[in-house]
Amino acid sequence: MSNPVTELQTVLSQMIPVVEDLLTAAYQQTEALKKDDLERLLAIVQQQQLLAAKLQPLEAKRVQALEALAQEMGLASPPVLSELVGDADLPADLRETARVLHGKLELLKEQQELNQMLLQQSLYYTRKLLNIFNQTSTYQPDGTVEQPPVSPALIDKSV
Repeated sequence: MSNPVTELQTVLSQMIPVVEDLLTAAYQQTEALKKDDLERLLAIVQQQQLLAAKLQPLEAKRVQALEALAQEMGLASPPVLSELVGDADLPADLRETARVLHGKLELLKEQQELNQMLLQQSLYYTRKLLNIFNQTSTYQPDGTVEQPPVSPALIDKSV
């Protein structure tokens, strides 16, 4: 194996446990969102930030290794992870490592999208409740107080 291939294999192997930890944190975040556990959610976000900081230098090494590999193979641009999986010219262990990492990154992306939707839903209901409880009266020019109509359904019970 050439040096760029070995270097890429090493970096991808180092990235897998960090991405697995991020995926575990994303699952925990989902549970914290479902249970509305703000303290746990904050702890998970801090953990995710630490993991992201740990992943950042590995990502820089991965980009460098891909650029070196592209130069060695005579490619115009570095290949993306999904292209490495299907490249028969690369060693099988590198393709397998790339496949595993790609799969875990896809799972992480899906879980983060779910968490984003849960956060948006939570924010929507928080705003809705704030609007209900913060309805204010306004004074009219003749000195009378006008109260906005109160919705018959104060809380949406469909959740």
